[in-house]
Amino acid sequence: MRLKRPWEEDIKLKCSDIAREIGLFDRHDIQRSEILEFVATHVMALNKVDVMVKWQQGGINCNVDVGRMWDIVLSAQRPSAPFGHDTSVPPTDITVRVRTGLWAEKFLNEAGKENNSALHQFRGYPRSVLTLPSSKNDLALRIGMYVTGLPERSDGFRIKTVIEAVFSKKEREKLYRNRQKQHKFKTNWDAALLDLHDKGWKIVFPEKDYPRDLQPVWSLPEGELPRLPSGYFSRLLGAIVIIKPGVEKNPDKTKQTGRKAVFATAITAGQLREARINKGLSQSELAILLGVSKTWVSLVEKGERAPSDHLTKLKKLLGMP
Repeated sequence: MRLKRPWEEDIKLKCSDIAREIGLFDRHDIQRSEILEFVATHVMALNKVDVMVKWQQGGINCNVDVGRMWDIVLSAQRPSAPFGHDTSVPPTDITVRVRTGLWAEKFLNEAGKENNSALHQFRGYPRSVLTLPSSKNDLALRIGMYVTGLPERSDGFRIKTVIEAVFSKKEREKLYRNRQKQHKFKTNWDAALLDLHDKGWKIVFPEKDYPRDLQPVWSLPEGELPRLPSGYFSRLLGAIVIIKPGVEKNPDKTKQTGRKAVFATAITAGQLREARINKGLSQSELAILLGVSKTWVSLVEKGERAPSDHLTKLKKLLGMP
């Protein structure tokens, strides 16, 4: 859809159409309502991204003050009830109303390009971004959207710069003054980079710019488990990581028979549990690293749920071949 003035006009989409386009309805282990909510969560992640632009091109001033990259409103459709819609009933579909932020007046302005007062550029998000996990830890999704929207760069991204881009001002203020949130951020950051890596993205930690004692455990040789040093967070903010979109890898495939999940590898549910215990991780800690719920981990260890797309990540976190 081509809009003349996208910063003033809305686009309406259906979550069902988005799910169908990226093949989510091909999965039979998730209910339709769960798929719709999964898509809606990804879409709303766009609503959390701020943008500030300092850009001059061909004599055109494209500077933009801080503002929303996208303004998004969701509207769930549910079966009618005698006294209105019952919000406890799963939605039959979810409508997405999207409008670009004011930055689009500088970069998606067809009329402005003709009179040399603005630019007219388009760029889309690859499938490897749209299918990123989005549970409680949606940081991988935020990072993927941020990096994809920028020109490719070989010098990497300073972590503080990424934080300033993908977190709201309120989120940043809480993070910078709360040690518990800083520790949780480090855990979520490491897990988010692993999510991107598993989708085929190139993640590189330059030794001189990203201290080894701050690098994610999954990126280090097996058995190397460095302790976080004192003052780690301020050093982490200054670290630089190279993040580049790549070709998506094929996920590990599993199949289910009855209530017991059969893994496509020789790894059993019991072996996963044993590996977690050997690593000194609780189910809650492993859940945070994976960006899933504790219940999900428990079901996997009982053999009642297959790890599906998380299997590769599980093996890396637990040091399994």
